[in-house]
Amino acid sequence: MLWITISLLFFLVSPATSTEVDGAIASTKQRREQIVARQGAVAADDGRCSTIGMNILRNGGHAVDAAVAASLCLGVVSPGSSGIGGGSFMLIREANGKAQVFDMRETAPMKASQNMYAGNANLKANGGLSIGVPGQLAGLHKAWKQHGKLPWKRLVKPAESLARKGFKVSPYLQMQMESSKSAIMADKGLREVFTSNGELLKVGDICYNKKLARTLRKISVYGVQAFYNGSIGFNLVRDVQKAGGILTLTDLKKYEVKMREPITANVLGLKILSMPPPSSGGVSMTLVSILWFMRSVTININL
Repeated sequence: MLWITISLLFFLVSPATSTEVDGAIASTKQRREQIVARQGAVAADDGRCSTIGMNILRNGGHAVDAAVAASLCLGVVSPGSSGIGGGSFMLIREANGKAQVFDMRETAPMKASQNMYAGNANLKANGGLSIGVPGQLAGLHKAWKQHGKLPWKRLVKPAESLARKGFKVSPYLQMQMESSKSAIMADKGLREVFTSNGELLKVGDICYNKKLARTLRKISVYGVQAFYNGSIGFNLVRDVQKAGGILTLTDLKKYEVKMREPITANVLGLKILSMPPPSSGGVSMTLVSILWFMRSVTININL
């Protein structure tokens, strides 16, 4: 989502060399590795997920803890945009200046071939053959292992609770449901979650996803191995293959999160950190920032 990418710009900028405060130059190398503050902010697509992330911070969690909990929440309340069945990217910049990217994008199954769609564009977007090896859960867990402070179960529980107890359908989710109405109506599992009496749920209706809740419960207790090398993975592969897909348990077992270096660019004395390929967001955001700067200079010259 473009607006998320743009908003991240304000969180991922830091002085390229030094910061001027009250006329004094403070080197970024002197920043503390641990920052304690009374105020902070967590921004997610859905306010409920922002609140979950905020509560994680208040309970002593690391910023990565908050990001993991908020991301899992989004997979429940905004499943059209996020979820443990897909992939993600995460960029982390520590207070000491070290930055790293977790590439947890989904990958092609080992049985994938160049011509497996036989020119049928629909097969790329819909059906079993369109399903890749999910990586989000592996990436979130890896980031938590490196930086997290709170127990893994504590981070998964809020999302599991929302899925089990139910949550109000947001206007955005309802819009997503309307745009995918035919697909929802054609799938028994989706109908059970997103419809009532043969009609799509409306804004404010309570949505329950009991199967996802059970899945998250297992993941909270047994860890990600339940997904990549356990009962959850077995059931996932079975359903995907039943739908005509080529995902296998071996694909799940061999999935690896890739660690990458962020793209960096200096604009107006600020150092922008952003996602490298295969994400296009980082390059696009950097280019937009540079073009905006060039446009501003042109306007000032013309004036």
